[in-house]
Amino acid sequence: MRRIGAAAIVAFAAWGGTAQAATLTPDKECYLEREQAEIRGSGFGPGSAVSFSFGGDLVGSAAADAAGNVLGSFIAPSLGTKAARSFRVQATDGVNSATTRVAVTQRMAEITPGTARLDRRVLYRVRGLRANRAVYVHYVYRGKERMRRRLGRAAGPCGTVTTRTRFFPRGRISRGVWTLQFDHRRTYSRGTTPKIRAQVRVFRTLRSSARRSASWSGHARPAASWSGTVRIAASWSRLVAPTASWSAAGR
Repeated sequence: MRRIGAAAIVAFAAWGGTAQAATLTPDKECYLEREQAEIRGSGFGPGSAVSFSFGGDLVGSAAADAAGNVLGSFIAPSLGTKAARSFRVQATDGVNSATTRVAVTQRMAEITPGTARLDRRVLYRVRGLRANRAVYVHYVYRGKERMRRRLGRAAGPCGTVTTRTRFFPRGRISRGVWTLQFDHRRTYSRGTTPKIRAQVRVFRTLRSSARRSASWSGHARPAASWSGTVRIAASWSRLVAPTASWSAAGR
């Protein structure tokens, strides 16, 4: 057995008296959940029916052409409460087989902990944006951007950025509900895509000295426009059911 490509496991078979090496090549290394995915295969039997499975589940079949090439198309699965997951993709015609692995991620943002003073350093984690692009968070109050921050550059095939910084940048911060929008543009626009939007409530805590705090309370699945999934990261281990008309829900 020998390896062809970075992630393909090769099987040998005899077709017309010659050994063939079947391989699979995905069009992307990482997909958003429920995104259309395509896997190209080669080295299968000419005209054979090739079955595709994703994570152990049969997702469909396609006919190989005269050269033994085949194209499989399927929808990446939903992840439920998981933020990201690696899946094994397998294709076989009954004689030749090949496997590869792909990642699936939610488009989502997390802030840990979920409630903190505005000057406290918290962990920002954003997933599912475009890889190798700068990621900004826009702090919007009453429809206007009041401040922004560059979180870093989305890394890896799933477009992930993780950074620890102050909950809110320094500046005048009013009490009430703020919208945090994560995207790739330095200039804020509600119409920017792709994006993730969520709500944060800023309130005053009663202690020996009055301080303002914020609670990250956005938690919802995306609406039809698919602006992203946001969930509280402090203590919740699951997402709420989809909200029909909201792209992010706040309490």
